[in-house]
Amino acid sequence: MKLEGQRFGRLVVQAPAGSKDTYRWWQCRCDCGGLAVVRSRSLRTGRTRSCGCLRRESVARARTFRRERSHYIPSPCALADLMRGRLTP
Repeated sequence: MKLEGQRFGRLVVQAPAGSKDTYRWWQCRCDCGGLAVVRSRSLRTGRTRSCGCLRRESVARARTFRRERSHYIPSPCALADLMRGRLTP
C-alpha cells in the first residue's frame, strides 16, 4: 500500500519505517515539525493524527479553561441574579 505523501490529520507520511510482527510502520512529519513513526492501521483509522502535539495542546487548553472558570464563585445574591438573567458569568 502506497501511503507516501498522504496526509492523516497533522501527519504527512514520508517513508516506510519497516515492518514488525506483520505490521507496517511509517515515518511521518507533523505540521509542528515533529517526527513520528506510526503503524499504518493507526493512520488509516484516525487513531494517530499527530506526533503528540495535538494532545499537549488540548491538555493545555483544558487546564487554561479550568483555571479561568475556577476563580469565579458567585455569592448567593449573584447566583440569584444569574438565575434571573440579570448577570452574566
